[in-house]
Amino acid sequence: MKIGIVYLSISLMLVIFSLQSCQSDRVYSNSIDIQDEKWAYNQVLEFEWNIEDTASLYRLLLVVDHDLSIPFQNIYVRCKTVYPDQTLISASDVSLELLQENGKPYGECSTGANCKLELLLQEKARFPQLGKYKLSIQQNSRVDPYIGLKKIGLQVFKLGQKDQK
Repeated sequence: MKIGIVYLSISLMLVIFSLQSCQSDRVYSNSIDIQDEKWAYNQVLEFEWNIEDTASLYRLLLVVDHDLSIPFQNIYVRCKTVYPDQTLISASDVSLELLQENGKPYGECSTGANCKLELLLQEKARFPQLGKYKLSIQQNSRVDPYIGLKKIGLQVFKLGQKDQK
């Protein structure tokens, strides 16, 4: 009986430590609600986060919450990044794939068809300057507004590896 309690205690401590270490890797996390679940062209979503380590590599995830009323399998967005020195990186158009060809959603859906999808925006990203970065995301699809999106979030994680530059 004592061995079982000791084993359970050690297992519980390991889980707590691993959860804490995962949380410490997250540099930034924020979500922006889409008003009335209708994302218009003129609603630009802006995320700002601070980078304190230019030697590390980072992972950027976009988190999209939507329902099944979305009009297309994907949504096109335009992403712009601004460095701390206000240098604007050229805009890039990205297709966010929300549904498979058969209409089944990617990601996880709960009762009521509320779906959440984590999309890899960039893996092993390097931030060359210390300070505040800004990512602007603008809806750039075939329809205005794009219906069925609830919120969009950005998560930035520090990876355990350093840039080998």
